[in-house]
Amino acid sequence: MNLIGTKVKHKLFGEGKITKIDKINNRVTVQFSIGEKVFGYPFCFTNFLEIIDEKMKSEISIIINQEVQRREHEREIEEIKRHERAQAYEMERASKTSRSYPRQNIAFKCTYCNGGKSNSCIGFNGLCSDEQKKYNIFTKERTWCFAEENPCRMYLEGKITKTQLEEKYKQDNSSVCYESNLFRAWCYEAGYVVRGRNKGKPNTIRGVQTNCLCVLTTQKPKANKMQRYIFGVFIVIRSDEGDEMSAGKVMAHPKYRIALTDNEAEKMCFWNYHKNTRGKDPYKWGQGLFRYIDDTTALKILDDLKVLKQNTPDEKLVNEMAEYFCSVNKLKR
Repeated sequence: MNLIGTKVKHKLFGEGKITKIDKINNRVTVQFSIGEKVFGYPFCFTNFLEIIDEKMKSEISIIINQEVQRREHEREIEEIKRHERAQAYEMERASKTSRSYPRQNIAFKCTYCNGGKSNSCIGFNGLCSDEQKKYNIFTKERTWCFAEENPCRMYLEGKITKTQLEEKYKQDNSSVCYESNLFRAWCYEAGYVVRGRNKGKPNTIRGVQTNCLCVLTTQKPKANKMQRYIFGVFIVIRSDEGDEMSAGKVMAHPKYRIALTDNEAEKMCFWNYHKNTRGKDPYKWGQGLFRYIDDTTALKILDDLKVLKQNTPDEKLVNEMAEYFCSVNKLKR
């Protein structure tokens, strides 16, 4: 399309005529009565200049849309490169550390959160309902939920209003709880010791490295101990071991992360993959917030997810995720 000679309007300079298009430097020159002016091409036609000819206006809209798509594609590529650089940095940092632990995958025990629950979302994406808050805080006395400084408890006890609670959540999701923020931030923390001589000290995570698998598990209200199910999995992009001041934390790969629907999760019983080897009860989790799982167990979970996600929008992703997990960790099936 030849724009040279095309008439345009500018709110301040009035009518003018395009005299030059520099596509290499993305510039367009317009001759007005007051002289020449240079604008950025092609987005000047969305903010500053209006093409008078309707046909030309339609054609430039197509060019602008193509440019938007091109820039979005470039941003996606840059995001992937950024995460690859972060991964390389973590691997280099891990290789230089003086401590060495066997590589392990991890499963977390998450307090059930029905925030944002819908047919396509199991929850864990917003504040719990008032009924769920009462159950977690006063019935089960979940460690953080029951804490006096917990915003949800403060709201139920009338110390803050619902509006104040919601505003606090908008400002900083994780300050309310990790569960309500899980499918927004896609990271999870190892928490703190709740009993014994180390009570109050942060839990550390050892051996969970970049490209390990993280498995998220929960139980619905009033469910028995056998009904602990998997509701999400992700490949770890970064793992912070933690120290004496802060708990360990794992963060999800920007692509390889899967959330299950309510119906899907109920078909993924955690105890089908992992049982206690010590003690009399093989299906009791206990107080700890996480457990380590081996590669065989992780692969079994991914294989069953591939079957579960057949004919769904996540089918391609879960297959790629399983292949990536095997490839990058050099695992043989």
